[in-house]
Amino acid sequence: MATNYRKGYELEHRTKQFLEKNGWLAMRSPASKTPIDLMATKEGDSLIIQCKKTTKSENMYITGLDPLLELGKKHKTIPLLVYSFHRSPLYVKEVKKPKITVHRLEKHLELEKYLKIKEIRDYDNMIIG
Repeated sequence: MATNYRKGYELEHRTKQFLEKNGWLAMRSPASKTPIDLMATKEGDSLIIQCKKTTKSENMYITGLDPLLELGKKHKTIPLLVYSFHRSPLYVKEVKKPKITVHRLEKHLELEKYLKIKEIRDYDNMIIG
């Protein structure tokens, strides 16, 4: 049986590999007791990421995201929550408040789609700006 640490490690590793496959430079903070599990950068964009996984619950209640929000503001980077349910894809939410609830049955934004939308927005801003 996998421990919570192992489940968290596997999600962080999977997220890091996915980001790198999509052209991001990603660094993991191993065994971190910090608000940041991963940091990633690509072409001037920076992400700080907290990863959460559940295998048994239908809902996730994530609290204590204040430090992630503060670091995002301080360093002008995007704070993200990457999460996964049992055998689900990587999902993502931009962290905009210190508490987030996700329900297994609601619609989720996959990390892959989020990154594509972000690239389109960045490209549009370059043309307009």
